[in-house]
Amino acid sequence: MSSQSSGGHAGGSTDFSKLKDPNFDCSQWINDLFRTSGASEDRSEKSPLVSSEQESLATGVVMKLQLYIQEVNKSLDDVIQQTVVSLPRVVRDIEAVRHDTLILHNHMTQVKSELQTLSTETRQSMQSLIQLDREHSRIEQVLNCLQQADNWSSLTVQIEDCFLADDTQAISEKLCSLQLSLDSLKGYPEYESRRETLDRLKNRAEDLLSDQAQSAFRSHDAEEFATCQKFFQQIDREETMFKYYHQFHKYEFQKKWVDICSEGYETVSDQLTVVFGELQSLLEEEQKFLRPLVEKSPAVLTEMVAQCILALEPSLTTVMKDSLDATSPRLVIDVLADLHSVERNFVDNIEFCVSYKNTRLHAAVFATLVPIMLNFEKHLANKMNPVLKEFTWNCKDFYQAITMLEDSKLLVSKASSDALSVCGSITENVSILSAVSAVNQLYVNYCGKISLVLESLSTRYGFSSKKGDSPSKLRASEDWGMFQHATQITSILGQIRSEVEALEKHVVEECLLKSLPQLIEEAKDDKECDYIFLKIWSPAQWEKLVSTVDMATKLESGTSSLGLTSTATSQLDIVIGAGQKLTLDTVMVYIETQFGALPAMGEWMEGGLAEGAVNKQLPTFSLAPLEYITRVGQFLMSLPAQLDILDSDPQLQQVFSRILLPECDDRPGEGDSIYEFWFGLIVERCMKLYLAHILLIPQLTDEGARHLAADIGYLQNVLDDIGLQLSHDLYSVLQLMNSPRSELNKLNNSVPHHLYAAVVQKRR
Repeated sequence: MSSQSSGGHAGGSTDFSKLKDPNFDCSQWINDLFRTSGASEDRSEKSPLVSSEQESLATGVVMKLQLYIQEVNKSLDDVIQQTVVSLPRVVRDIEAVRHDTLILHNHMTQVKSELQTLSTETRQSMQSLIQLDREHSRIEQVLNCLQQADNWSSLTVQIEDCFLADDTQAISEKLCSLQLSLDSLKGYPEYESRRETLDRLKNRAEDLLSDQAQSAFRSHDAEEFATCQKFFQQIDREETMFKYYHQFHKYEFQKKWVDICSEGYETVSDQLTVVFGELQSLLEEEQKFLRPLVEKSPAVLTEMVAQCILALEPSLTTVMKDSLDATSPRLVIDVLADLHSVERNFVDNIEFCVSYKNTRLHAAVFATLVPIMLNFEKHLANKMNPVLKEFTWNCKDFYQAITMLEDSKLLVSKASSDALSVCGSITENVSILSAVSAVNQLYVNYCGKISLVLESLSTRYGFSSKKGDSPSKLRASEDWGMFQHATQITSILGQIRSEVEALEKHVVEECLLKSLPQLIEEAKDDKECDYIFLKIWSPAQWEKLVSTVDMATKLESGTSSLGLTSTATSQLDIVIGAGQKLTLDTVMVYIETQFGALPAMGEWMEGGLAEGAVNKQLPTFSLAPLEYITRVGQFLMSLPAQLDILDSDPQLQQVFSRILLPECDDRPGEGDSIYEFWFGLIVERCMKLYLAHILLIPQLTDEGARHLAADIGYLQNVLDDIGLQLSHDLYSVLQLMNSPRSELNKLNNSVPHHLYAAVVQKRR
């Protein structure tokens, strides 16, 4: 604009373009204007503007701004005026466009109606055209069939001439033409007969070229091999060529196998290593020849190795089985593990060499051990069971028994762990249930041996004495050492059970939940996976394994067990119960010794007491308890200190918390400690034993009854001191002893009838 070029009184031009900036700052623009004007007014003197000059500058700028505003206002007026003038024309143009649109809509409606009419009128004509096209196609098809039939006849005549001339190139061309002719006849009656004719011709062509192919295989002539390959490809029989290739190498390798079998090796493992070494060398040699010629050479080569193994006569399976049959049963598993390792290394080397995995190769190699693997449980048991023969199970004393149980526990545990390990290495854990079954049987046999130990200890120390045995066989003095040894033996048995439980946990976590689910899933989906001998040769065992893995995956952690080792644990519970009984017997033997002479003591008989020993006029409380009952009382008083170990030792606490005593249904009450339960159990059996011996007394005088009452009263006081009560039956006997003979009938209804009858009989 003109105002932008007009200068102020300072002679400088004013830049109004910044007014259009969206971020325009009025204060900054004015300051910049004054600063610029001051610098241009007197740059040489470098003095600031005086007040009058600033006023003059401001006045000039204001004037320019006013002029600029006037120009803008004028421009706005012009634009508005032009818009007002143009508006009628715009309205007219819009109306014209609307009118043209209506005309176009009417025209399109008319066209649509005409098309519908045309479609209705020509429908029959179109159907006729479609029918004519179908007939035309059929005629062309018939014509083509006639041409092919004529072509087939001429080709079959021509190919006979080619066979007579041994012209393989011409034969392949004629066979290709015959194939094209045959393909055009699919669905026609002549197809099957002509297909059979073509197959016969192809077979003749194969026979014609088979000698040339074998010559190429033998000499490794790449050009001749390529010629044969091209011929077989042209007649769509390339796989047949590879069959000839495999048959050639099977025949050649059989010769080497005969030589290997005649040499005689020290072990079958050495023989197997030599065979696999020869096969690997053959593969490496053939790989150099085939790789440039055959695209799928890895599959062809691995199939060649598999077929060479399967064609051996005698078979590898027979050789290995015969060798293992002659092996000591205990060593079969070790030899089997060695053979499987050789086979695994061979398969890995072959697959690494060709960078290809072939499940048929897995089947050919690993199937050689199937007859032995199907009896895996038996062979595993033969390896583990001799462990038990290393010990003499007739122990002379507790110390020898403890030492033997400790040593045997370690060996049996190691044998079990080794069994699971060898199962993983040989069968990839597929036979894990067989391994667990063998381990179960090992522990069952082990429990049988432990039972012999416990029985021998019971017999040697008189714990198995029956009524009527001589008391001299029993212990007449306290022996807490036996109790400690018995608890140690029971603790060892508890440790064995814990190891079995840990073994099952390991099987579930490491095998059933970790290594096997993926293998089973691949087998279900028919994916390519490693050779699974159990699925092929023992479907029932395979289904059992699948079912067990399925149960393991559904099992909530820590809530229950699969019961894989239930056979072993149930037997261990029996021997633990026997160990608990042995421990209890070491305590009860002293009490039984004290009660043993009770029925025959003269104190109970009329006149059996020494003169002056008992004053008939003395009250019952003045009678001193006899020595046998004081010994029992003192023994019971010292018992808590000995039983405290059941609560203080975690291992003993665990094994004694499960009450496995034979014919014992009692269980610890809620809040009861292990020590309290066992102490109560011992006292209860002590009272039952005391009652049984009391009932064996043949006769009781009044003095004898008063003395027996004093003994029972003493026992009652002892039990009160240790926080227990006299049993109901013993208390009833106490009442019967305290009652005069003449008043016994008063107690007939207040005490058990059998006790009343027995005491009345004795006091007559």
